[in-house]
This record gives sequence, structure tokens and C-alpha cells, in this order.
Amino acid sequence: MTSDDNDVLLTDAAVADEFGDFLKHTYFDKITEVMYMETPVLVVNYNDILEYTENKGVELPSYFYDSADIPLTALKEATAMIIAGVDPGMKGLSPEIRIKNYDDAIPLRSISTAHTKKMIVVNAIISKVSEEKPFMTKSVYKCKECNNTQESPKNTYIKKCPSCEAENVMQLDIGLCSFSPFRNIVIQDLPEDLPAGQIPMNKSVRVFGSDLTAADICRPGSRIKLTAIVRLDYDKNTLEDIKANTDVLGILEPQSTGTTFSLILTANNIEALHSEDDSLTSKHQLTKEDIKKIESYKTRPDLNDILVASSAAHIFGNDYIKECLLLASVGANMSESDIKKRGDINILMVGNAGVAKSQLLLSTAKISPRSVYVSGRGSSGVGLTAAVVKDEKTGVMMLEAGACVLADLGLCIIDEFDKLKADNRSALHEVMEQQTCSIAKGGIVATLNARVSILAAANPLYGTYDSYKTLAENTGYPPSMISRFDFIFVMKDIVDDATDSAIAETILADDHHPPVDTLFLSKYIHYIKNKKHDPELTLEARHKIIDHYLALRRKAEKDKDGSVSAITVTARLVDTLKRVSIARARLLQKERVDKSDVQRVIFLLSKMYESFGIYIPDSETPDLAANVKEIQTINLGLLYGKPASKMNKKKVFFEYCDAITNEGKIDKIDIEQLIYTLVKSGKFVTRYDAEDTIADARRAGVLDQIQGNTYRYNRDMVKNGGSF
Repeated sequence: MTSDDNDVLLTDAAVADEFGDFLKHTYFDKITEVMYMETPVLVVNYNDILEYTENKGVELPSYFYDSADIPLTALKEATAMIIAGVDPGMKGLSPEIRIKNYDDAIPLRSISTAHTKKMIVVNAIISKVSEEKPFMTKSVYKCKECNNTQESPKNTYIKKCPSCEAENVMQLDIGLCSFSPFRNIVIQDLPEDLPAGQIPMNKSVRVFGSDLTAADICRPGSRIKLTAIVRLDYDKNTLEDIKANTDVLGILEPQSTGTTFSLILTANNIEALHSEDDSLTSKHQLTKEDIKKIESYKTRPDLNDILVASSAAHIFGNDYIKECLLLASVGANMSESDIKKRGDINILMVGNAGVAKSQLLLSTAKISPRSVYVSGRGSSGVGLTAAVVKDEKTGVMMLEAGACVLADLGLCIIDEFDKLKADNRSALHEVMEQQTCSIAKGGIVATLNARVSILAAANPLYGTYDSYKTLAENTGYPPSMISRFDFIFVMKDIVDDATDSAIAETILADDHHPPVDTLFLSKYIHYIKNKKHDPELTLEARHKIIDHYLALRRKAEKDKDGSVSAITVTARLVDTLKRVSIARARLLQKERVDKSDVQRVIFLLSKMYESFGIYIPDSETPDLAANVKEIQTINLGLLYGKPASKMNKKKVFFEYCDAITNEGKIDKIDIEQLIYTLVKSGKFVTRYDAEDTIADARRAGVLDQIQGNTYRYNRDMVKNGGSF
């Protein structure tokens, strides 16, 4: 052994001694606690190292600058020596060392070869996770001839026995080998930290140790604070070139020989990212002055008007939609003992082109501390929820998070919702109500959190919204999808000189002068969103919700004259009233949800109904139940049934068809006789009204033309459930 080797050993021993003094001084009690655990892990706070350095005058932090492996190895050896001194029977035990609070986080895209072997901290979101596998940390070979055992220093195969010198007789002894749980994960930039126009940067991370590979830590969609060491790894193309030996003559230029590498991270510590740490851009980071200013607004009687006027100030009107979007940005927690109910508010905007639907969504995304914006044209079902993909380099099946999982605890904004295929839309059903995303593919069965508010904008099927058709007919969405939206607004492009002039003035204005700027509004939303506890519902608020629900339920029943109510009401309305009332109280910084909050939510629901063309008295306390019977053009509530007037016309149509055909004994109908009879009944105002219903019956196959005015009435089709 050379003198240089001795110097290196002495230097390493000296480093271990210095860290040993630090551990004895600061972490002795913690070491004695963890040494008897099944998987001992010692978490070292880097701030304690800095404090010890300042007090003792040693330079422990300097060892982290060049290579993080040196101080980590020294800490591990020093811990093993302390454990051996406490309990000689545990000699050789060496806990895993985790470092926390090492440094300020750096952007993921700034990692370069200058960071190789150094320790860094990044804030990121987990996008892919592989299954857990055992990784061999110590390999021991046994000779089949002399039973001698030999440890392989780099886990490589030993061809020759060092004892009997026989070749090809060494066999791996699994019982003497050591293994550590291992996962490969992929992290990417936080959505809110992604520069405009940039695609997310991805980095592969190797995770070792049962404390880090646990399913509740390495979960797709989890926001983490990762402390890791940067290392070089062979690029896939380099490995292929090495195997193929593409330059056997050595004549290629260095740039073409495939000597490229990739940067990977080896995790040292993974912590859940807290709300105060999850933004690198400081856009939503709150100072004491910000908090003081935000809390001063709670006494303002016009606080609601200030917030609404400041939201999307460059868009004229639509104040009620803006208010609902603000409420969705805040949401409610809705925690009741062990039962977790949906507290996020889902909103759908359906309307003609050019009515600022997309602009409203973009403005909401801008003020929200956490949001993911996607377009229906370029999205798939697995892209919105989750998918199982195969890693190109390792061939391992990995669970990849979609938009709703990445937007967990935030907003998932879907523009061009109508461009989503029906199969892809159906993937959102579980997300919108249960707020989870379940997947069972490729041998991976998992349930991921997707606690998001879905804010969607769509165009009608035929370009223009038809008020004489239901929402399901205008959009093609099934009742199960429509019923999951708390608010659905129809945005029509109505010609009106005063409104059009005001819109033009707003568009041409150089500055819109909102009461508060967008930055403060985003900080306000961020502050409110981070409050963990909901305001409590007062007794008056509870009674108001119950009374309103019961009144609508009574009106939803059939009347004595057989007419059908225009509102279909289910118990989901109670959940909607509760969560939106709580969200409003949170937005206004109230301690309790009072009757006025419930009244305001009912008022917003009435404005939603008005967007469908229904007249509701313009009052701060509208009585929806008293007016639903007068609605003639649209069905509300779940918004998927037939209009009341149209239902009555269909009923009369079938009754007269049965009468003319003598209950189906005659299968032919004279169409002129049928039109005359329908108009004479008084249910059809004009001949054109009757012809419209007959045209619907022809399209549905209830009436088939035989010749001229003679039609066949398919009564059996009606009996079997056919309708139009």
C-alpha cells in the first residue's frame, strides 16, 4: 500500500471522526432510538450541521460541495461506530442517512453536468412510478468445491475462487446477500412553474430504501421536495452503439460515436411538498404584509363585488359566471369525521363561438395557485386520468399520471370539451364525483387522488344553442355526466346595441382598472385555499337548504293534471347547496356559513336557470319552486329531460294515434286527418306545430310513409319503449 493510499485512508477517517463528534453532540439520542428499528433510518437536518459548524469552528458543510458521497459515507460510518459502542452485539449495523433542509430548491430544467455528484433540492411532481423491486446491495458468492464465501465489491461475478483457485465454481448465495427496495420514478416541473410555451422537463430518479419507496410517498401526482445526488448514466443510444460496436475501425468522428449520457438523480430524501414551498416563481408566496392586507378585506361589506370586478376585468359582463368560477377556485374541504365528501365545484359553460368562454377559463387559471389547462381536441381518456406505459430503457411497466391527477388539489380546466370523444369523457365520471382515478392495467392496480374542480367549456353540437331542446340534445352528453356539474351556464350571443357597444368599449380599452390587481387576487385565492378548516353551517343555513330542497322536490312531482314539472331534482342538489355556500363563506373570510350565503347560492342557481331562457323574478331571494311550473321551453335540475310542453304534446300525439288506429288494430293513418285532430285538441297551436311533432315521430321510426299521405303507425315500437 502506497503512502498516497494511507493519506487517503487517514483523510476519510478524519472526516468520519469529525462527523462522529457532530453526531455524538447532536444526534446521539436519535441514534439510540432508531438502532433497534427493523429498517433504521437517521434523518439529519442540514441546519443542525450549519449551527454546529458555527459554534465549533469546523468546516463540515465544505465536504458537501465537491461530492455528496464523501459526507454521506462518513455519516454512515460514524453512525455505525456509535451504534457499536452502545451495543457491541449490533456491530456492523449502519442506518440509512437522509438529509433534509439541505438548500433552496432549484428549477428542474437548470440541472446540468456541473451538478454531477453534488446534492441538490428540487420541487417537482411525480409523473411516473414503476413497481417496487428488490435491488442487490451486497452480493456474496460461495465456492462449490471448498464452500469458501467471498463478497463481490461491485456486485460483479467472481470467476475464480480466491481460496482453492478453481474457476467457474462460484455460485451466488442468496441467503447471504443483502437487498434494498427499489423504484424508478420520473418527475417533472410543477405546472405552475412551467415557463409559458415550454414543455415540462422530465428527470429519472432512482429511489432506494423502504422509507422512500412506500406507496404513499412514490405515488403519481404527488408533489414532492426531493433531495438527491446528480449522477451520469449511459444514454440508450450509447448502450446500443457499445453493444453493436458500430466503429470497429475507429474512423468516425467523436460526435458520431454515440458517447452521449443522460443525467439521472439518486434520491436521498423525499418529503411531501407543503403549500408554502410549492412555487419557485414566488408568484403566490405570501409575505406578512400580504396576509395583513388580505385579512383587512374581511370587514369590507362590498368584498364580493370587489373580487368579482377584479376577476377577468378585460371581459365585459358575465359577473355571475365569474363569481361561480371564483367559488370553484376556493372550493370547500367537506370533511366529516372519516367520511370525505366532494368539496370541489364543477362548472360547465356551453355557448356559441366568440362569447369569451375560453378567456374566462384562462383568467381563472391565471389566478389559481394550482391548475392544469388542456384542450379537448388534443386529449385522451388516459391523458386526463392515468395510464400504464412501458419504460423505453428498462422495459418496466410504469404508472403515468394524467392531467386530473397532476392537478390534484387544484383546477383541471378543459377547453373544447365537446371535442372530447364519448369514451374519453366517460373517464371523468369517477374523477368528478369520487375524486379518485382507478386503473387496472398491465398488472398494475392502483387508485390515485384526483381532488380537482373540473371547469369546462363547450360548443353546442350544431354551433348554436337551441332553447327548444334540452341540454342533452344540444350537447350530446349523457345524464350521468351532466348531473356531476354543480353549475351549467348557457352563453348566448344575443344582438343588443347597448351590450354590444359596452363589449366593444371593453375590448378597445387600454387599461381596465380593476379594484385589485391580478397578482393580489391570486395571492388572496392562495391564502383562502390553504385554510384547512371550513366555516361551520349555522342552524338557519341548514334549515334554508332543507326547505329549498323540499320545495323543489314537491314541484318536481307530476301534478294532478298530469303535466310534468320542468325541474328534476335529486339529493345531489343538497350537496351542491352546501359546498357552494361553504365556498362563499370561505371566499369572504367568514367564520360561519349563514343564511345569506345560502340565499346567494340560490340566487346564482336562478341565474343559471335564466341562462337557459327561463324567467325568474329578479330578486336577491328568488323562489325557484314557485316558478318552475311556468317554464315552457326547457327542463332544468339535471337538465336532461324533455321540456314540459313537449312532453304533453307527445302524450297527446300517442293518444290520438291510438284512437285513430283503434289501439293498433288498424296500422294505417291518414296524415292530414292526424294533423287536423291534433290542432283541434288545443295542445298544438298551429299546423306547423303538429307537423314538427310528426317529423320527430318519422325520424324516430314511429311513423313510416307508405304512399302519399298514408303512414304506418308502429305501435309495437312505442310499447317496447321507443320514443322521440
